[in-house]
Amino acid sequence: MSQKILSPISYRKIKKEEWHLVLEQEKALSNNPFYYSFTEEKSFTHYMEHSMVFATLVGDILAGYCSYEMIDKDTAEINGMVVLSIYQGKGLGTFMMKVLEKETKKIKRLKLFVHPKNNIALGLYIKFGFIIEEYKENCFNGQPRLIMYKTNY
Repeated sequence: MSQKILSPISYRKIKKEEWHLVLEQEKALSNNPFYYSFTEEKSFTHYMEHSMVFATLVGDILAGYCSYEMIDKDTAEINGMVVLSIYQGKGLGTFMMKVLEKETKKIKRLKLFVHPKNNIALGLYIKFGFIIEEYKENCFNGQPRLIMYKTNY
């Protein structure tokens, strides 16, 4: 059972002067097989310039971030969701999914990749209406991924 956070939770678009905070977290997650990190300068810069990246705040503290990138005119890929370890299990994943729902409500189709053993993320995505459509071996850094989609009506 998740423990709720007492401070108010909010979100806003990440500012360019905060990119280093995102990079620090991406580097911290680089050895996690469940998460594909953008750590090389070129890939990180592309990620930040082409994605809508939202800071998730607990009070004034950056507790995580989520992001999406447009793939084509009808499809966006959720390409990042990070909750700092001290804030995990407190409902931030659900909060971030609601942010992404709000920010992508006019986009017809959402796509995401998830490690098949990441049961917490899988449960969250299924709860929000994502359906597994494909299994891909050796997808990111030699790790498998499930490809999930959700259609917005």
